[in-house]
Amino acid sequence: MAVINSIRQRSGLLLTIVLVGIVLFILGDFISGQLRGKTERNFVGEVDGEEISAAVFAKELEEVENTFARNTGRRPQEREKQQLKQQVWNQLLFKTIYADEFDKLGITITRISDGDDNEEYDMLAGGRTMDDNIKNVQTFKNQRGEFDINLFNRYLNMIENPQNQEQQSMKEQWISYSKMIYEQRLRNKYTTLLSKSTYITTAEAKREYEALEKTGTFDYVHIPSSSVVDSLISVSDDELEDYLDEHEKEFTVSESRVIDYVSFPIVSNKADEERTKKEIESLAKQFQSPSNDSTFAKAKTDIGTKATAKYVMNELPPFLLDKEFVENEVYGPYLESNDYKLYKYLGEVKDTSYVNPSASHILFTTQGLDDATKEAKRQQAEEILARAIAGENFMVLAIQFSEDNGSKQKGGDLGSFGKGSMVKPFEDAVFGAKREGVVPRLIETQFGYHIINVTGLASVADVLDKKLFAQITKKITAGRDTRNAIFREVNAFLKDAKEDGNFDRALENNKSRAKVEGVKLSNRSKFVSGLGEASSLVNWAYRQDESDVVSDLIKMTDKYVVAMVTKVIKEDDLTVENLREQLKDKVVLEKKLQLIKEKLSEYTGSIAEIKDAYNNAHGTDVASVYENVSLTFSNPMLGTTGFDPIAVGAAFSVAQGEQSSVVIGEKAAYVFKTISINEPSEIADYSEYQKKLSDPRAGSIDYKADQALRKLMNFEDKSYLLF
Repeated sequence: MAVINSIRQRSGLLLTIVLVGIVLFILGDFISGQLRGKTERNFVGEVDGEEISAAVFAKELEEVENTFARNTGRRPQEREKQQLKQQVWNQLLFKTIYADEFDKLGITITRISDGDDNEEYDMLAGGRTMDDNIKNVQTFKNQRGEFDINLFNRYLNMIENPQNQEQQSMKEQWISYSKMIYEQRLRNKYTTLLSKSTYITTAEAKREYEALEKTGTFDYVHIPSSSVVDSLISVSDDELEDYLDEHEKEFTVSESRVIDYVSFPIVSNKADEERTKKEIESLAKQFQSPSNDSTFAKAKTDIGTKATAKYVMNELPPFLLDKEFVENEVYGPYLESNDYKLYKYLGEVKDTSYVNPSASHILFTTQGLDDATKEAKRQQAEEILARAIAGENFMVLAIQFSEDNGSKQKGGDLGSFGKGSMVKPFEDAVFGAKREGVVPRLIETQFGYHIINVTGLASVADVLDKKLFAQITKKITAGRDTRNAIFREVNAFLKDAKEDGNFDRALENNKSRAKVEGVKLSNRSKFVSGLGEASSLVNWAYRQDESDVVSDLIKMTDKYVVAMVTKVIKEDDLTVENLREQLKDKVVLEKKLQLIKEKLSEYTGSIAEIKDAYNNAHGTDVASVYENVSLTFSNPMLGTTGFDPIAVGAAFSVAQGEQSSVVIGEKAAYVFKTISINEPSEIADYSEYQKKLSDPRAGSIDYKADQALRKLMNFEDKSYLLF
């Protein structure tokens, strides 16, 4: 039993052992509810014309859930179902897409049936290439924390002929895990083979060296496109059409749905407030007596709220400021926003305050992504991390790659921040840093993968006396009567909307509700603007192949929603209508820059004279001069004016001592004067630069190969219908 418990408690591994290796499972109510009567939707993917059948998933679901129940003693909860669906989907795709590749290349693993001296025996039964995941199971380690083959063999002997249900479950787990290890070994061999095929020539390495070492000093005048007001620019549909024709390869259109929706929040009323008040008044009496106050508070406070808190006097909630605190006395209840709160004073404690650290980051978002796409993001993040550690300009990398729109234009800079202002893994990495610089590992949070550059270390500022409270929070939530009333309102609205096929009459009859229009959904969307997590809504929208379809009632955690698909956008449907906003932004920018160029070309003289002439003619100070700016050919950061590889490349094309004509960059116009250019000298050995190029290329080859195989095999992914 100790072996069973120890293995089950191992974080991450055992949930994987239980089910990762099982190849087919998914669906549940997918067929019975979401797909009933829609034969064209009874598949969740297609590879080279062969459908991946949803019916197969449905058939396997009961068996897999039964296995889960035997191994854990309960049925999988919804969150676990979602995780398992994704794991099994990835496993199925791996087998579907890679099986032929392995056969063609002769990639295999000799099996135990061929005798003891073989690879499978080595990696699963304690041989010289035994899988590291097995060695890391705590159950198989001795008191020194080392893997012990005797403990491992004892486990295998126990499950060889199971004597009870527990041992049978353990055997099933081991079989599943063995399959996973076997398939992962095949994938590792494939990846290793591909990585060995990468080669950086000396010419490539030399070019990289020259780009990194070539520097120059420049003066330039800078005029941003934003200096031209939008009202001066008009754009016709013909111009959008012409731009699309000329730049078609620059655009892609993914399958998407556009919806309107009406939301019915499930909010509390006065009766719910009275009910909650009575509940917390009852708790106040019970709160007087427990000796383990924080445990009691934790058990009774609502999820997502803290059971203890420390305050200096000027931080106390307003209703506690005038109190003379008595130890173990309960204060409250108090109404704070939409919560009722109780505070029990536990005495004074010492608490450390810090000088806040500062950091920059590069974020690769993973919210709403399936595991395969998330893994691709991780690989990309690892590649950029390697470049950052190698010394590439962090600010430039952040501007190029970060998906945090709030900080990327500032080079990823987040400034300084205190405890509790960042999610815990991020905070721990920054506050725990021993030196400034790039944290040498990815930090994963609920938002995605972060590459962190610590720009200022945390340090102890002071040790303060604080007042410690156990606290109970009860949120005022809608009760049964309130929910029923809102439910009846939604059904009345839905009846009108269904009859008319639109929301107009329904909104006329319910003027307290408003329609949200034009919300665009991708097939991987999990969050919807104004609604939060809304997978059920996205799934419904993607089961519609036509517009003007009104949904049934869609229930979410804290609201009901009625939606209507107003537009169905198919993949690669490159039309002005589908790309209007993107095209308009491009054409407006192009016109603004052309207008600036025409005006700027009228002026001659030095950089400073051109700036003055332009500003005087336009009565503004939009043109700025920057002097003695040092640039590196490989670094697309143009001083303090931002990221502009076009402009940087153009600057280095101007001979020393010469002045350029007007240069149109990505979002600004320039005139450059080259003060000096330093050409790098020849070196004997370019191997360092070969490595700089080869390591990232080898690191991303697995992801690139996966994408190439999917394209070659005409893979159509409908797995979003499962989630």
